[in-house]
Order: sequence, then structure tokens, then C-alpha cells
Amino acid sequence: MNLKKLIAVMVCVLILVTSLAGCGEKKNESKEAEPKKTVQDTPKDEAETPAKEIDKTITMYASAAIAETEGFIAFNKAFEEDTGFKVEVNVIPGSGPEQYAKIDISLMAGEQVDIIRLDNSNVQYKYGSSGLLYPLNDLIKSNNYEAEQIHGEYLDWYDGNLYYLPTEVSLSCVLYNKQIFDDANVPYPDGSWTWDEYIETAKKLNNPSKRIYGSLMQTWEYYLYTLARQQKVSGYKADGTSNYDDPAFANSLRWFGELSSVHEIQPSWLEMKASNIGWDSFMSGTYGMTFIGGWHLGIMNSPDYQKDWKWGITAPPTNPEGNNNFGSVQALAINKNAKNPEGAFEYVAYAAKEQYKYRKITPARIDVSKEDLEVVFGDVADKSDGSVTVENIYKAFVDNGLGFTSEKIVGVAASEYNSIILKEGELYLVGEQSLEDTIAKIKQQADLAIVNADQ
Repeated sequence: MNLKKLIAVMVCVLILVTSLAGCGEKKNESKEAEPKKTVQDTPKDEAETPAKEIDKTITMYASAAIAETEGFIAFNKAFEEDTGFKVEVNVIPGSGPEQYAKIDISLMAGEQVDIIRLDNSNVQYKYGSSGLLYPLNDLIKSNNYEAEQIHGEYLDWYDGNLYYLPTEVSLSCVLYNKQIFDDANVPYPDGSWTWDEYIETAKKLNNPSKRIYGSLMQTWEYYLYTLARQQKVSGYKADGTSNYDDPAFANSLRWFGELSSVHEIQPSWLEMKASNIGWDSFMSGTYGMTFIGGWHLGIMNSPDYQKDWKWGITAPPTNPEGNNNFGSVQALAINKNAKNPEGAFEYVAYAAKEQYKYRKITPARIDVSKEDLEVVFGDVADKSDGSVTVENIYKAFVDNGLGFTSEKIVGVAASEYNSIILKEGELYLVGEQSLEDTIAKIKQQADLAIVNADQ
């Protein structure tokens, strides 16, 4: 090879080597130029977000009367063991209106206590319509809690919102003295009956020579509008004024008065007052039947009342216009300013399903089974000396085809409204006032109380 060719080959080789080296350098530059991602540089959806810390402490208000009961203490312990939460109870001295007046002050001051017990329908309405409670709709949805399927007609809605869940309900029933039935050779009631049949049964039980009345009802305001409540006739018109001029209320008051004045199956109003015939007078053994709340079962086997007769239980009678039972619901709500609303809802939902097992009160659920009532009333049946079975109690409260309605008028100025009904209704029942005047005065005074409450 001559010198010129050799030089040309060497130049070509040198160019090729340089070109290959340059390509390798570019690859390395490309890798080094791409910076490593850090947590700070990573977009939020790519970064690893730390789990939200769950507050496992919840607080609640409870009256001293509730907080010291065995059932309340046992339920809270079971909830803590089952969920890992810690329940701190803020005990409120007093009971009834006094208790809630103190809670009102705390809530309006922005107190962050999580849970509030609402012990009756008027308290539930007061808080449910006050803006002081945490709306539960979103919590119900996020927790997949099937409120309507579980509680049905025990729920109360306020402009489409739920502000509390019902936990327990005291339903009404008819308790009867089997000895008086046996002596009169009258069959025991089976629970499928009307008020006309109740009256006819009571007449057969009357025995003036032994001072026995066939029936006993109390001097409480809701007895004066029993028939209207069974029809679910509202105490309020659509415009918010009193609805007591609805004929159902006059009919109900007349009917109640005639139980003694016409049918003579129970003591008159004056006799009830003069003889101090009270809520536990059925235990005297001189009344064939009493229409009363199921809470009365608590004393039926009590050694404090000496009796040598057996007793029975059945569902309350109805009438063609209304076939509902009465009751008083207890509920739990969450404070609007709750520190831990999510944890509070866990407690409220748990209580709505399980609390009845510890407090021995019928659960406010539409799916109540005989087994559920075995938990609540098993001891009552066992200690009744053969008087009743859980099956009897189940048919009286649940398996009877009846609907449900609050035993009292509930709404604006309800406490004043019910007091007016009792005051004016008494004047009619003792013969000092006509039915027409009584209804007119209740309507007039209730309207004034509603207006004053709205101001």
C-alpha cells in the first residue's frame, strides 16, 4: 500500500472512533440530566399521603340518673371493647327540663361535647329544629348505615335531614288481671280488637260490690286525645297554628269522658283526683284492664306490690279511623360543634342497633324479632309465675299489624300546648265547661303560645 492510501485509511478510522465516542457521551448526558424525583417534587396524587389519624375518644352528655345505671355503664364498656373507642361522660345534674336547660347553655357557648341524649319526643323536636345538631345524612351515607330500612317510622325528618337516630321505644299495651277475667267468666283479649270491644269487655268485668272497675286510664293529657293520635291527626295546621279544632280532637275528648260518665267502666276524673288513683294503681288488683305504656312491665313482678293474681298483656285496641300504637322514643344526636363527629356517629349507630340489650328497652327498629325481645323481656316472663311469655309480649308490642305514632302532640310550644289541653280538658271532664267551649279555648290559647314561642 502506498503512503497516500495508508494515510487515507488512518484518517477514516480516526473519524469513526471519534464519532462513536461522541454518541456514548450523549447517552450518559441524557441520563445525568434527568434529576431524581423527591417527595417535594412529586405531584400530590403521586406522593405517599400519610393516613389520617383517627380520634378514638368521644364525649357525651348524660344525666346523673342515666349515667349511674347498670345498663348504661355496661353498654359503654361493651362499645369500648368492641371498637377501641374511649367514652367520656359529661354528667349533667338534674333531670328533665332542668337537665336540658344546662345543656342548652353549653351548646350555645360552643361546647364541643360530641353526643346528646334526647329522652322524649318534645326534646327531639326542640333540638331537631333548633340548628344545634349535626346533620347525619352524609355520615349515614359514608358509613352505609341503612337508617330507613332499620328504623322506618321511628325516624323524624327536618327539611330532608336526620339529626338523631332512635335507640329505644316504649310502646303502649293493655295489661289485664286474669283473676278478674276468670271470676267474670270472660275470655282473655287476644289483641285484635276495637275500642268498642274494649268497652264491652270492661262492662262485663265491672263488679261494684267488690269495687272493681273494668278499666283504668290515667289523668295524663294524651289520654284526652287518644283517638286523634291513633289517626295521626296533627296538632298543627300547615300554617303552624293549632289544629285542635279538627273534629277528631273533640271526638276523642268526648269519648274519653264517656268511659266513666256513660259507660261507667272506670273512675271519673274527680274520683281519680280525690282518691289519688295513680300510675301504679292497677297493682291494687281492683281493675280488670289498664291501657298504659310498656314501661309498666317493670313493676308487674315487683315484690313491692303484694298480689295473688296472674296478669296478661295484649295490644291496644284501635278504631276504624286509626290503627296505630303509641309510644315514646329515645334517641341520640351529635352536637353541631362536636369535636369528633365521625367517632360520635360510630357510637350513635352502634347504640341504635345494640343498646337495647343492655338497657332492657324495646329497640326502635322495624325488624325487631322475638329473639330480640327475649333479651329485653326474658326476665319479666321468667319471673311472672307463669303469667306471660315472651311470645305474649312480642305479639302485644310488635306482631300485631299496628303502626306507630308519638303518644303526645309534638311541635312548637308543645309543652305549653299539652298543659293547656290538660287544664281546659279537666274543666270539661268535671262538668264545668261545654265540649265546644273547651275546644275553642284550647285552640285560642295554643295559638297564642305558638306565636309567643316564635318571637
